[in-house]
Amino acid sequence: MVGRESFEVDIEIPELGKKPFRCIFIRTPAIIRVEQPARKLATYEDIIIAAVEDSKLAVTFHSEPSGDTRLHKYFLKLVKS
Repeated sequence: MVGRESFEVDIEIPELGKKPFRCIFIRTPAIIRVEQPARKLATYEDIIIAAVEDSKLAVTFHSEPSGDTRLHKYFLKLVKS
């Protein structure tokens, strides 16, 4: 998955609800590992694609073109707390 290829896939991200989230990968990097107190939010093919720690959110995909605002709302909720 990691590399030069671009693709789109629906991923289950429990923090965003039951409906899968459309992830758009463009020349995809990877999150190699997550250490406490950070935690994984989502994986694809056993590769970490989203992680969170306190009010910090890291993702390896683009969510903006999908038109789905759930990830943005989740981030705003993180920074407000």
